[in-house]
Parts: sequence; C-alpha cells; structure tokens
Amino acid sequence: MKYSTLVFFLIFVSSCSFNNKQAPEPSDRVVEFLKWYKTNINTVGRINMVNNNGNALVDSTKLYSVNFDSTEKYLSLLKRSGFISDKYMNKWRKHFTHADKDYKSNPQYDGPPEAFDFDLIMCSQEYDDDLKNIDKARVVDEVTNSVNSVLTFEFPSKMQLEYTLSNNKGKWEIDDIQNVTRQEITTK
Repeated sequence: MKYSTLVFFLIFVSSCSFNNKQAPEPSDRVVEFLKWYKTNINTVGRINMVNNNGNALVDSTKLYSVNFDSTEKYLSLLKRSGFISDKYMNKWRKHFTHADKDYKSNPQYDGPPEAFDFDLIMCSQEYDDDLKNIDKARVVDEVTNSVNSVLTFEFPSKMQLEYTLSNNKGKWEIDDIQNVTRQEITTK
C-alpha cells in the first residue's frame, strides 16, 4: 500500500510540474517570430503581390494592381508560422483592398508600388542589420495582462516597432506591428 501511494504521489507531482510549464512570454514570441522571419525572408520576399511590377519582361505601360492570389499566399505563409492572428491577417486584407482601389483611382505603372514600398513585417525599407541582430533588440516599453500585450522593441538602428499581441488559448499571437520610431527634431 505504501509503495502504491508513493508511486501515485510521484506521478501526481511530475504531472503537476509538467502541466505548469509557463507559456512563452509575449516578448519571447516576438523574438521567435522575428527569427522565423529572418529564416524565411527569401521565401516571403519572392511573393510578388503587385501585378505588372518588378519584372523587366512586363510591359511598363500596364498599370499596377494588387495580386490577391499572391497576397493570400503571403498571408497563408505567415499564418503557418504559428505567430500571426486572424486579426493581423484581416488588417492586411483591408490594406491590400485599399491599395488596389488606390491603384484604380491613382494609376501607377512604374517605380516602387505605393503601399508595398517597405517590408510589411519590419515596417521599414532599411532593416537588414536589425533583422541580422535580432538578439540585440530590447523591449523598451511593455503593457501586458493575461489577455493582451503591447510591446515596443528597439533595434540596434534605434528603430522601434510596437507589437500588439493577444492570448489565444494560452498562445500569444501577433495582431499588429507598427513602426513607432520617434524622429529627433533638430533646430538651428
């Protein structure tokens, strides 16, 4: 009897400690996502989300339009990473729809396509060093409760990105990413 009680106690204690593993903190999830993105940036970057853009063989007199099949491929790839929420995906779907409407009302056929002229994850055109040095990024502001989190990461370049996350069944997912870098104002 004592042996079975001891075995039961050991099983109970080990299951309690196994089940009490802490879910990653929101900041850890952001870093994990950025590391995923760094590894997959070439795959993500090959998705051409704008028709008639970026190919020398394309007729340069054809107007830009959003390639919605490609934007869904892009979003699907991000979603499969396990870090992105449906809210994030819907935000970008609205962005793509708005961009397509803008192309129709303000035709564009050359140059960097408006609304796609920056990296959508890094919210910048110049981010290579920051992505290479993710481990040097640091949290400079955080407001977190059990349901939501808003974190501001500062990268080595001093660029600051704000990540809004929500806790979905014990797993933090990114709802939004915004560039909140404060520009220094100089006066002469």
